[in-house]
Amino acid sequence: MGDAHATSPLESAVAQIWRDILKLDEVGPDDDFFTLGGDSLQAIEMLAAVDEVLMAPIDFPDFIDAPTVSGVLASIEAWRRRPSVTPVSAPVVESTGPPPCTFAQERLWFLDQLAGPTGAYNMPLGTRIRGALDADALERAIREVVRRHNALRTTFAAEEGSPFQVVSDEPRFDFEHRNVSDDADPETAAQEAVDVVVSTPFDLERGPLVRGLLVRLAASDHVLELVFDHAICDGWSHAVILDDLAKLYEGFRDSKDPGLAAPKVQYDDHARRERERLTDAVIEDKLVYWRERLAGIPAALELPTDRPRRPRPSFEGGTLRTHLPETAAEAIRSFARAEGTTLFVTLLAAYDVLLHRYSGQETLVVGSTSAARDRSELKNSVGLYASTIVLRADIGGEPSFRMLVSQLRQTVLDAVAHSDLPFERLVADLTLERDPSRHPVFQVFFAHVPRAPLTIEGAEPFNASPSTARFDLTVWVEEKIEGLDLVWEYSKDLFDTTTIERYERHFLLLLDA
Repeated sequence: MGDAHATSPLESAVAQIWRDILKLDEVGPDDDFFTLGGDSLQAIEMLAAVDEVLMAPIDFPDFIDAPTVSGVLASIEAWRRRPSVTPVSAPVVESTGPPPCTFAQERLWFLDQLAGPTGAYNMPLGTRIRGALDADALERAIREVVRRHNALRTTFAAEEGSPFQVVSDEPRFDFEHRNVSDDADPETAAQEAVDVVVSTPFDLERGPLVRGLLVRLAASDHVLELVFDHAICDGWSHAVILDDLAKLYEGFRDSKDPGLAAPKVQYDDHARRERERLTDAVIEDKLVYWRERLAGIPAALELPTDRPRRPRPSFEGGTLRTHLPETAAEAIRSFARAEGTTLFVTLLAAYDVLLHRYSGQETLVVGSTSAARDRSELKNSVGLYASTIVLRADIGGEPSFRMLVSQLRQTVLDAVAHSDLPFERLVADLTLERDPSRHPVFQVFFAHVPRAPLTIEGAEPFNASPSTARFDLTVWVEEKIEGLDLVWEYSKDLFDTTTIERYERHFLLLLDA
């Protein structure tokens, strides 16, 4: 059906990968991946699949230049014609001494040293399980997940001010069982218990950097909350962890071998490779794009606040959750498809318009993340692979919303294509005036959280309400079974809840328009 126009087995194979990822029946050789509804995460997934199935690694920047099946075929042929082809899987770096921190881990370690443990970089992962639950099998499965992935057994130490990873042989993690079934209001008791555990800081040196809480609301009603420090985990890792956990739990519950293959890459190996690959000379070359892209950005985003900015942030935060029903979410997706872009870009454009109207600034700088997993060997690895990216929008001259969407489509793709520059090197290179009261380069954040459920019977996501905030204002876009959730995370140092509610109403009006 989808291979009717394929001219070669290779084209047919690439088209099949596209159809599987985009969930389409037909893909033409010259169809644009992003016009078909693909986003940058799906593009990374697609390139990893091409790498795994066809043994041909393609760099994301090359794909951006020609985001079609024909373009992928040309990149594959060009790679195969190279005189000396680099192995698909990077060679394991010789292990000498403790593994270094990746650049991202090093940055989080220094932030922890500067501000002390805050809980701002906790990553919660909550699930409500309605139905029969084998608590012993579940705890055993969690322990095995921690054992499988070196990153989850990692703490940090330092020598002469330089941090490094310490990987424990034993799968240590804190796990608490709590029974609130006899409380007058089990729902409230469970929510309060979860909110505490997701906001409690980790000790990067003592660890462990994984904790769990199983709350029993009734005989067949539980909440499982897992929390990870961001230094050992990212959003993509959540999906890997939940997939492993479901398979292990069902295997242990039924006394069967889950049959999980070992991860192809452990994070400490990745850290060694990164340090060898990103030399000062390579980083200097990568800085060229960002110097040009971020030239002339404002020192800060000046949103009106409810109280003066503190000399140093407390990281105390609040959250406000907005649900968009499926009809509203599909209307946004339809607009995005018509404009040849994605849901993320469309919502980012609305966010930029909101920030422009409240700040009055024409150049806006928003932080986000890139998955940074364009190799198949990284697909099932756990660790902090995600890269921080900077998304600039120029709204001078009051462009139409469609024009802004088009501008940001290219901005996002280019940023992802250049996302392997360590953020702290970018901060140092830009020589912006450092202000300890503000996050450097950007003070607001916007990110898309793909749906990653625990696939055991009766499981559904459970929302925590952390009491911390990394930035002045963040909007998380969370995919749900029906519709979308917009999670507004804000600094209580700066904003009252009523102000964020006003932002929320204005944002929804922009989407309706």
